[in-house]
Amino acid sequence: MSHSPAPWWPALDLPWLWLILSYLFGALPFAVWVGRRAGKDPRAGGSKNPGASNVARTSGFRWGLITLGLDALKGALIPSLILAGALISDTQLIDTQERLRWGFNLEEWAALSGVFAVLGHITSPFLGFRGGRGVATALGVMFALHSGLAGISVFVWISVLMLSRTPAWSSLALAATFILFSQGSSVSDSVKMFSICAATIIIARHWTHLKRLLKA
Repeated sequence: MSHSPAPWWPALDLPWLWLILSYLFGALPFAVWVGRRAGKDPRAGGSKNPGASNVARTSGFRWGLITLGLDALKGALIPSLILAGALISDTQLIDTQERLRWGFNLEEWAALSGVFAVLGHITSPFLGFRGGRGVATALGVMFALHSGLAGISVFVWISVLMLSRTPAWSSLALAATFILFSQGSSVSDSVKMFSICAATIIIARHWTHLKRLLKA
């Protein structure tokens, strides 16, 4: 990875700030906003989950696709900018105290900010610290960190959704793909860390739904 001499805003070369902003960006309730624009708050129908799949269920495929894109974008934004060297400097000597103390490289900061974005999505302060299940946001982060693994995950997600007609199964298949394919030798430890964290969050958010599916 090439070294970037300075971020776009040197005065804001504060890694902890971007973690907080990642959480807040991840918390933006696009599903609710898009659903209301379409005339139906997703929390009032379907699974009542403020996520892209429920927007598609309650307001139509087009609105669900828009929500999916926005939720993915809010996950990808800050990790992508961090990897580009636009937010955190990649110097190895004099840097912010946070970098000297924690010693993370840009990819590690990007992966950590991605975890915060997913946490923001599922515990949105804009929705009373409730939220969606984190799938689209996690996919957006993965596209920033490892586009190949993200592409495989999308393929698995769509394939399982078409076969099962059940978003929960496709989301769990995506979580399994994150874990399995991130273990390859060519995948960095940062991507492995994010994959395990994101998969754990997705599975936990689907746990009640999973138990109901297994009983059916």
